[in-house]
Amino acid sequence: MNLELNRIYTFDFRRQLRFGSLPEATLISVFKDGRASSALLTAFFLQEFEEDGWCEAKRDQKGFDFRHPKHGLIEKKQLTDKGLCFAQSGDTGKGRKVDRPVLEEFILSKDVKFLIVTTYNFPVVNAVLRTGRDILQLFPQKTCKVGLKQAIDKLNLPANAG
Repeated sequence: MNLELNRIYTFDFRRQLRFGSLPEATLISVFKDGRASSALLTAFFLQEFEEDGWCEAKRDQKGFDFRHPKHGLIEKKQLTDKGLCFAQSGDTGKGRKVDRPVLEEFILSKDVKFLIVTTYNFPVVNAVLRTGRDILQLFPQKTCKVGLKQAIDKLNLPANAG
């Protein structure tokens, strides 16, 4: 599958979840949390778009998760029921502060794209690739945090599962 800017991709994981004897409802609840689903969704996208030439960034490369032959650097961010934070991971968390001008300079100078992945409707997942410039313009908040409803509206994402 080829990755295109601004195209919304939909993936349905219903009846595909299994982890020992845990019921599907438990797994769905766990995967709606972006922290629990992040690594698995990264592996899924690498496989799903494998023919498109993706490769995962090395652990010591900050500010992006993937390299793509056409789209360059791609940072994957998850939109959960708590919203979206597009700041670099190292800038978030207790005692850390986002430096918006530094982040903007990095995004614009490296032409970083964002793969926004939804988990708020898990087991239905949507993904959309947007330019960093788009993300910065759509969401001017200094904290780089956006509420769920605003992110859904501005990114034209489905509000509920298909």
